[in-house]
Amino acid sequence: MSRNLCLLILGAVLTAVTGGAVGQVIEGPFHEHALAAIDDTTFAVARGNQIEIWSTDQLDGPRYTLSGHKSAVVSLAVSPDGRHLAAGESGGGGLVVWDLALRQPVQWANPVTGQTRAQLVGHTRMVWGLAFSPDGRLLASSGEDRTIRLWDLETGVEIGLLEGHQSLIRGVAFHPDGHLLASSCCLGTVRLWDLSTLRMIHQLNETGDGRVATNVYAVAFSPDGSSLAIATNPAGWLAWAHSSAILHVYDASTLELHWAHEPSGRTSAYALAFSPDGSLLAAGGFGKDVELFNARTGVRIASLSGHTGHVWGIAFFPDGGRLVSTAKDGTARLWELDR
Repeated sequence: MSRNLCLLILGAVLTAVTGGAVGQVIEGPFHEHALAAIDDTTFAVARGNQIEIWSTDQLDGPRYTLSGHKSAVVSLAVSPDGRHLAAGESGGGGLVVWDLALRQPVQWANPVTGQTRAQLVGHTRMVWGLAFSPDGRLLASSGEDRTIRLWDLETGVEIGLLEGHQSLIRGVAFHPDGHLLASSCCLGTVRLWDLSTLRMIHQLNETGDGRVATNVYAVAFSPDGSSLAIATNPAGWLAWAHSSAILHVYDASTLELHWAHEPSGRTSAYALAFSPDGSLLAAGGFGKDVELFNARTGVRIASLSGHTGHVWGIAFFPDGGRLVSTAKDGTARLWELDR
């Protein structure tokens, strides 16, 4: 990838860079929510009912395409070992796990009838949130039916149902120890669940300035499990007059607030991702830039400019040297970080 098209972040301490830096563009149209980095050179994006697997070493077209979904793919997540890709659909609660080596959906056998199926059946509406457990044995899914479902990936059996959110659930994230799950919903709440008991152990109420409701679009734990990041924005167009997007980063154990970013003007935060070493937090939203923050202090250190639509997807590659983003403009953009 040409470095002339990349943002350079130099030195051990990152230098603030704003505007003018355009990541390498991959034309879509891709679904702005459905993005996952698979390994250091490979990522997945959705185009309608298909999933395209791209290599950063060859950007004139996808390496291969996964086809057969019954409706548009709106969410993606990759397993920790890079072997499996989960895909959530826009219609009917469709949820498929792909074996990337075979390029085929994983098939599960009914222990009674012996019949096989390729879908995890349980959700009744759009599947927005997906996350693999750190050991790769479980998949958490969430969506418009206001439920979170836990799936045993060896058997394809639903082993847990978490209920209680009062609106659609946009995000789910496993704590690195695998015993805790965070979930976010569009009624301003974040819940923490004990997976050994399947019970909620805490709820954070993100209420903005107290005058308007707040949507919580994304949650993410830092790689070392010490921090919990939350991306929020005002609910509804009338709320823009009163409130702006807020990033909150909490201590994951005590839920004490580490730092908050409250930009001026009308904006929103839709997507979050920690860098693999935990030093950076990337966020995207209504402002059309990918913003990079020092994950420890909350200092904004760079703005990756180039998207012409709202940024909904961000993923760091495992080596930490690059990230990929997707936006409402239908494109994917690759950004290289020299650190």
